[in-house]
Amino acid sequence: MKKNLRIPAEAVAFYLKIEAATALLNRSNLSGVIGGETRSSLYRSLENYRQSLRTVWYQTTAYKAINDRFDQINGKADSFTLPASDALEAAAWAEARLDALGVPKSARAGAEVVRASEGPSANGYKYGAIGTTYTLRRTGAGHYDLVAIDRTTVYPKDKGLQALRVSEAARDAIHKKAMEGITLLTHEANQ
Repeated sequence: MKKNLRIPAEAVAFYLKIEAATALLNRSNLSGVIGGETRSSLYRSLENYRQSLRTVWYQTTAYKAINDRFDQINGKADSFTLPASDALEAAAWAEARLDALGVPKSARAGAEVVRASEGPSANGYKYGAIGTTYTLRRTGAGHYDLVAIDRTTVYPKDKGLQALRVSEAARDAIHKKAMEGITLLTHEANQ
């Protein structure tokens, strides 16, 4: 794949900030007026920022190259295919997941997010439909490169896929974080 099929780290970071602010607003017990704004106007502001990011992202050369590649693969099919705009959300999901799992930035290079289309939800489809599957790989600088994209066939009730693949270093960091504050019982303590 070409090197210009890259989602910049800055776009992923900005997207994550918007998502974090939305999650914070969702968790808060704020009511009434906050700093002169109502809760609903804060939601509108966050949605406007999200739309601004999408607008700016859609105008970049990087997005246009990724979009062209998705268009080549998807062709005229659009019912069960993944659009190029899905790639930014997948990269942000992967980065948030790596954060939540406690993987240090130094161990994130090479992590991959794999996405695949869902199939039709209705049983009325007797045949397969055209879908998309793609893989993004994280660079050491925090960018996500589109390294694979293919047309696939999806069938009714296929769940789709969103998976994170990590390096051994990342796996070890995840294991270390999971085991914080936990010690194993010795044989004598089990009796």
